This record gives sequence, C-alpha cells and structure tokens, in this order.
Amino acid sequence: MSPKTNQPSSSKARILIVDDDASQRSLLNSFLNGQGFETVPVSSGERALEVLGEQEVAMMISDVRMPGISGLETLHRLRKVRPTLPVLLVTAYADIRDAVVAMRDGAVNYLEKPIDLDELLASVRNAVGLEGAVAPKLTEDRPLPDAVVARSPLMQAVFRDTSLVASSETRILLTGDIELEGQANLLADNEDLSADVLKVPHHGSRYSLPRFLERVRPRVAMVSVGAGNPFGHPSPMIVDALKREGATVLRTDEDGDVAVVASRDGPLIARRGSPRVVHR
Repeated sequence: MSPKTNQPSSSKARILIVDDDASQRSLLNSFLNGQGFETVPVSSGERALEVLGEQEVAMMISDVRMPGISGLETLHRLRKVRPTLPVLLVTAYADIRDAVVAMRDGAVNYLEKPIDLDELLASVRNAVGLEGAVAPKLTEDRPLPDAVVARSPLMQAVFRDTSLVASSETRILLTGDIELEGQANLLADNEDLSADVLKVPHHGSRYSLPRFLERVRPRVAMVSVGAGNPFGHPSPMIVDALKREGATVLRTDEDGDVAVVASRDGPLIARRGSPRVVHR
C-alpha cells in the first residue's frame, strides 16, 4: 500500500532494518530513506546485535522468522543490553503466541506482511518521537517513588516512562527476570529487600533462591503468567515457598487481571474487581 504522506522527517534518526529477504530489506530501506530516516540494513539477527554494539540507532525493525537467530530471539538478547530501544517486528506468519512474546519483551508493534506502509511509518514516527510531541526519554534520570525497588533496567525504564506505580507507604520490589546470580548478588549486598508486594521473578519459575524469597517475605506475591503455558510456570515449589512465608500469591493464570492498592489497613487486592484486605 502506498503511504499517504511522503513528507521527509527533519530528523536523521537511524533505523536498523533486519530481514533475511533482500527484496523486503530493500523496500524498507528505500521507503524509510525517502521519509528522511538514516537506515542500516542487515540480513541477520546476529549481524544486528553486532551493529547495536558498534553504533547508536534510534529503533530496530526486524523480521520474525529468519535463519540463525529469529527476530524474537534477537529482541530477547537485545533487551539485556539495550532495554529501552524501540523495536518493531514484522512477519508473514502471524502467530498470536509470537505476538505475546514480542510484546512481553517490549516490542512497540507487531505487523503482518505485506506491510501497510502507512501503519509502519506511523509506528516509526511515534517510536522515535516525530509524531507531534517529542517522545518521552525512557532513560530520563527521574527518581522512582521511594516505595518502589526496581532492579531491572527495563523495569526502571517502564516506571520512569509511564508512572504506573503511585507513591505510597507500601513497599514494592520489582526484579524483572532476575536470574539466580542476580538474586545472590542482591543478598550479598545486605540491602533491605523486605517488601509488602513482590513481583515474582521470571513468571514464578523455579529459578528463585529460597533465601531471596525469605529475605523479601512479601505480604503479596504477584506472578504474571499465561494460562496453560508450556513451561510449567509458576513452579509449585516457588508458590509453596511463598505461602510458607505468609504471602498471598496472586496468579494471572488463575486470578485473571489483578491489582494491589495501598490502604491504611494494608494492601487491598482486586481480583476481577473484588478487593479484600490481606493480613500477614
């Protein structure tokens, strides 16, 4: 589809284009060049990661299914070093599971081929801050609310960008997908890890140290996990360990949408709109 506008951008934002299909890569390259963007076209996820280590880019557009590492795997690896870089994924094989994984890892959009160039351009301009107001800087050095303890760079960026957590007396620990080594490092730092609310690492997988959970000893433990997932998340061992510490465990696969709201009487839980007070 032909784009409705061909007004060049005044910015020379650099876009990394990743696609093993030479014709598709050439199409995106020519189109974005024509819109005033600087482009870096590459043919593989492996090369994309190399480029990201060599130069600054404003955004990455990647095919999903490619030889070698896929677009989803490229996105996943990218998040470890560039947690806030806008990423747009395109595919000729739309799959809701892939889309869910992509959005979980922070993709700004997930488009089907043949690509609607109007939609592509809107996504790109919005992601790099050219659609009206300047896009918020995800790495802006603004303090998080005192009650929020966020260790993952991606989680820090999320809360700086969207202010999803309101300041309150309730202490919240957000660790992202922190692995066993990271948990051990936190324990070694001898910091106060106690929290009223814990976002359980990595969908409640078994990769959580019992000592870490004991140190946090949350009143409410929230597990973000899809129903019927093939990985066995959350681990029954982790759920049992949290309950032994007195936590109320909330699981999105069983409880649906959940929210925790601070109150003078302690955290209030809303399960599909039915709040109740949690007591240790």
